[in-house]
Amino acid sequence: KKDNLFPILNVGLNNTDLITYLISQSMQNHNSRINNLKKIMPSANSQDWYLKNAGQRVQIIKNTKQGGILKFGTEVVNAKDGSLSALLGASPGASTAVSIMVEVIKNSYLFKKEEILLEKKLDQLISLNKFLKSKNSSIFEEIKRKNNSILGFHK
Repeated sequence: KKDNLFPILNVGLNNTDLITYLISQSMQNHNSRINNLKKIMPSANSQDWYLKNAGQRVQIIKNTKQGGILKFGTEVVNAKDGSLSALLGASPGASTAVSIMVEVIKNSYLFKKEEILLEKKLDQLISLNKFLKSKNSSIFEEIKRKNNSILGFHK
């Protein structure tokens, strides 16, 4: 759609420094990359390094009243009726995985329909609510012991 282009154009016009940086990064040759690496690791040797494609960077462009805004990080987007959730953004890792899944579940249609039942089940699976409701560090230790036991880790 034509109106879907406006947020993208707005982000491009309002983030020229970022656009310039991304283009310059994609245009670098091996020697340029090594010279940049040597700024933080002077012992870097060109023969020890090679380019490896590791994935594709994704950013969120959010359409707001001010126009398109570039968002960094990871965001869960939900349909108003809870029928669909999507994870958008860059590099959702282990540090956010549990909180993201809890957010997805709590915003789902099923959770809203069976909130009490699913809240109890979530409490059984993860002690998140117990932890959030308490500032007691012993709960942290309890969770750690439980997880270490499940994973077979020992002190």
